[in-house]
Amino acid sequence: MRYQIGVVGSAVDMEEEVKFKARKVGESIATHNHLLVTGGCGGIPYEAVKGAKNRNGSTLAISPASNRREHVEVYGLPTEGYDSFVFIGSGYKGRTIPLVRSCDAVIGISGRIGTMVELGIAYDEKKVIGLLHEVPGFSSEFNEWTKKSGKSGGEIIIDEDPEILVEKVIRKLDETLLL
Repeated sequence: MRYQIGVVGSAVDMEEEVKFKARKVGESIATHNHLLVTGGCGGIPYEAVKGAKNRNGSTLAISPASNRREHVEVYGLPTEGYDSFVFIGSGYKGRTIPLVRSCDAVIGISGRIGTMVELGIAYDEKKVIGLLHEVPGFSSEFNEWTKKSGKSGGEIIIDEDPEILVEKVIRKLDETLLL
C-alpha cells in the first residue's frame, strides 16, 4: 500500500542541520515509495520535497491558493519539485484541514504556531504523528502538550533520526491501516 505522508514545519528558513534532516525525511518517504504531501510552502516542508525529489519520489502540494498563478504571485510559494497541486483557494487557515485529512500520517519538523495547529488537528483526527526531536521548534514540544491536554488522540512516534522516524511511522501505518 502506498501511503500519503504529510510533512509540516516552519515555512521560514531554519538552521542548516534542520534543513538537512527535513531532506532526509523526504528522501526516506520516497525511498519507501510513499507520496510526500505538504502545504505547498517553502521552508522545512519544501526541504522535504527536495529530498523526495533526490530519490525520484512523488510529491503533492495542498495549496492555499485558488490556482497556480495565485500560488506564485500572491502567496510567493514554490512550484518546482511538486508533481501535483490541489488548489484549495481558502488561504493558509482554510488549507490546514484538507492538508491533514489528505494524509495517512503527518510528520512534524520544527515549526511554530502553524505547525502546532496542523499537529493538533492531526492528533484530534487520530492520525499517526511522527515528531522529529532534538530540533528547535514545536515538533520537540508537541508530545508534552498532548499529555497536558488530557485528551486522547493520534498515535505519536518520536525519534531524532529522520530515517528511523519515517520507518517507525510506516510500520505503525502498516499495523493500523492494512485491512
